[in-house]
Amino acid sequence: MSVRLTTVKTQVNSILCGVSVNNLQLPENCFILAIVRNDQLILANQELEIYCGDDLLTVALNSSQITELNYILKQNHPIYYSFDECFLQYQLTHSCNIISPKSGNT
Repeated sequence: MSVRLTTVKTQVNSILCGVSVNNLQLPENCFILAIVRNDQLILANQELEIYCGDDLLTVALNSSQITELNYILKQNHPIYYSFDECFLQYQLTHSCNIISPKSGNT
């Protein structure tokens, strides 16, 4: 068994934004250990929500699974959001709100 650590940056249009760690379907023997958010290390727990811009610190107990793990964690919505018109907004209240550029918060 060869353990492998990796980090993945959650992009603005990531399918992970707003998802709790316990709702992720990761490969067997792959785990999120912690999240780095605003230069702070947050140890992962079941209720921890992933925000846009988070760095996910992950481990695969079998190094052959690292490609699959990275693939799952880097999936994005098929719609491209630009940084100027981002619909996902990071909030310190542990949620990602959907923002309409014309009408404000929804």
